[in-house]
Amino acid sequence: PDGKQIAFAAKSKNKNTLYILDVRRRKIKKRFKFDLDGLFEPSWSPNGKQIAVVGLKDGWSDIYVVNLEDQSLRRITNDPYDEKHLDWSPNGEWLAMSSDRPKADLQFNGKKDFSFGEYDIYVMRPDGSEIRAVVESEVDDLHPTWGPDSRKLAFVSNRTGVGNIYISHLDSLISYPVTNLLASVQYIDWSAD
Repeated sequence: PDGKQIAFAAKSKNKNTLYILDVRRRKIKKRFKFDLDGLFEPSWSPNGKQIAVVGLKDGWSDIYVVNLEDQSLRRITNDPYDEKHLDWSPNGEWLAMSSDRPKADLQFNGKKDFSFGEYDIYVMRPDGSEIRAVVESEVDDLHPTWGPDSRKLAFVSNRTGVGNIYISHLDSLISYPVTNLLASVQYIDWSAD
């Protein structure tokens, strides 16, 4: 959050590890090794005390939150649905993500066969207490990134056959395109100013 550190995931002695790099010194400041089969996409909390990650465990992709003060790892989701493209809201109240879950209120019943859908955009409280679908469509909606006011999300959708950037207002759930490109957009990031 202050630009002095970079969080990244990599292997260390065949274990998935979350690293914190001191940018100025070019040195690893902290290493967190967790019992996960994969660790991806770290996203800092605005206050710099937590990092959300996508963790893979027993074939399931779930969201975990790392507390940097006590070095604990807390599983936030626990279901067979894929969650990816995490982005922490500037006010710290929500995590945005892309997920293939068919509905926000879905409770996994543990059965082997389950339905899943296209990737849509969801927001979830960092403690896992609430999840909301904010963008649902018949195509993939991916890579959410927060606007500076924590009231809008930009995301990539292939509604026109190629990835274009859309904006969604969280209070009205209205989405509209802001690009009309012939070649797909991949990753986006909304500036804080």
